Amino acid sequence: MFEFFFYLWLLLPWTDGATLIFDFIMAPLVAPVIQPIVQKLDGLINKLIALVMNAAHLSIVWIVFVFLDPSLKRTIWILLATVFPLGSSIVSVTTLEGGDDTVRNDDLYAFFTDAEWSYLPKILSCHIALNNHSIG
Repeated sequence: MFEFFFYLWLLLPWTDGATLIFDFIMAPLVAPVIQPIVQKLDGLINKLIALVMNAAHLSIVWIVFVFLDPSLKRTIWILLATVFPLGSSIVSVTTLEGGDDTVRNDDLYAFFTDAEWSYLPKILSCHIALNNHSIG
């Protein structure tokens, strides 16, 4: 019963309990102890969170790919390997800000863009030919 009224006191705007707790307990007593620890571990915490999220995403993609048809897997990987670098190259070249972490070499991006566009039809035509040959 006490918890119900305590949470009610914290949440209701006319009692302003959360502000009182923050102003008189959290800010003067807890914050000076916690803030140096948070500043020291902030980069580590962010890296751990990113690691967990990347592992979760990769495991979901892996589970989905286990159940896909092999020819569909190959097509997706080919498109992923050509479309993503092409898109990132176009975005990097057309971005006017110089503060990004990419190396701005227009000849290099033009080479990769041309190579991707010339490579994609070759791979897809081989893929289609292999699928037609194995079926018929």
